[in-house]
Amino acid sequence: MLASLLPGLRDLRTPLATGYLWLVTLWLLVHEHLPTSAATASGPTKSLLQLADLVGKATVLAAFSFIAYLVGSILMLSLRPNFAAYVVDPENHMLGGFIGSTIIRVTHGALGTPSSGLTTSMYDQIRTFASSRLRENNVRLSTKHHADILRTRPSAATDDANTERHNKELLAGDYSGAIIKDLPLVAIQLQAKNRDFWDTYDRHNAESLFRFGIAQPLVFLVIVWAWQSTSWWLILLAVPGVLVVLGFRHSVSATATLVQAVVLKLVEPPVLEELREAVAREEAEQRLR
Repeated sequence: MLASLLPGLRDLRTPLATGYLWLVTLWLLVHEHLPTSAATASGPTKSLLQLADLVGKATVLAAFSFIAYLVGSILMLSLRPNFAAYVVDPENHMLGGFIGSTIIRVTHGALGTPSSGLTTSMYDQIRTFASSRLRENNVRLSTKHHADILRTRPSAATDDANTERHNKELLAGDYSGAIIKDLPLVAIQLQAKNRDFWDTYDRHNAESLFRFGIAQPLVFLVIVWAWQSTSWWLILLAVPGVLVVLGFRHSVSATATLVQAVVLKLVEPPVLEELREAVAREEAEQRLR
């Protein structure tokens, strides 16, 4: 029962914590202009303070938490996992864009992890797995078949002078890129097919979103605090910076979980499902000839 509640609690805490931080920041900005009791207030503010006295502190806390959740849901910096940015191709340098991959390499180096070890390793695992799957499907598919599966022109078809071995390597690279693009769908399938792996992925993903979510309001909170007291407080801006770094590390760990799910054949990426179906159709046609 607790395991079924954990994903919901993870989804709840990020907007709630984010909303609390935004409301604290807002309080620091306007508290001097707000009345402290119903006797000194007027208009709607007086009505709200009277209502707070009537319902009690527990109800006020619950209402405040609900408002914080709404504020956090609206203002939360929600980043969709860019799995492709965390899987570095050592030949093409990166599959997910310069900025995302550079941030990952920098943050890994900053935290004592080899700058390209994990991300390059993930790509190598996917590349090896894709090559193995292509060898398993020993029915020779035409370039058009592969183009239909990949929904693009395979790299192996771009140079007729390439050797067959080189063509296979290029084709494995095409399928590796397609598998990486399918990782968001792998995450969805994993929830139904392997609960333990899904829980590991969901935990890392939630931890990542939590750190990204609270980093933004923390920046504004520190700035407002320093503005109202002394600029020495700006040194605390290092805290949201560290949170962003840790958030990226959890994103990489979440991606690594999906890669392992693919390599261990717990989940089959859609592109490989299409490959398997294309091979089955080709075998059926060959038997009919």
